[in-house]
Amino acid sequence: MQPTVQSAVQESLARKVVHTLIGFGALALIGGAVLFILSLVGVIGYDRDGSAIGVARDAVRSRLVSPESAKFPFGSTKIAARTADGQFRIAFVVADSQNKFGAMLRSESLVLLWDRNGTMESVHTEVFEKSPTVRDVRKLTEEVGKDWAIEEWLR
Repeated sequence: MQPTVQSAVQESLARKVVHTLIGFGALALIGGAVLFILSLVGVIGYDRDGSAIGVARDAVRSRLVSPESAKFPFGSTKIAARTADGQFRIAFVVADSQNKFGAMLRSESLVLLWDRNGTMESVHTEVFEKSPTVRDVRKLTEEVGKDWAIEEWLR
């Protein structure tokens, strides 16, 4: 039986798709291996600020009336201050969530975070009705009593 032109084109196209998928799979495998090796060597390590932001959002979420409704606008969680040794951070967190009547409200919080041997923990969370100020950040820094640097964007 003679193959038709249409079946030959379909077979050729199927081979190209299979080869492309194999190529992407190999590329993903190689990329994963490189990332794994870099993490073992220590080039890619623990992201202190990224971890702090995640823990800060969790701390704020736990204080909300409706934690499952919490939304954090893109770029709204930032590190506001940090100690010189990097052990403590203060995060500024904006969250939109429902109140007990179902209305969406915005809250702004400051979260004091402690990096304890590579594990970020929230120490204190304060929710404000108005935007927190540099004075509010300084009040939190006094609790720790270390040498703090307040981030430029907050000044």
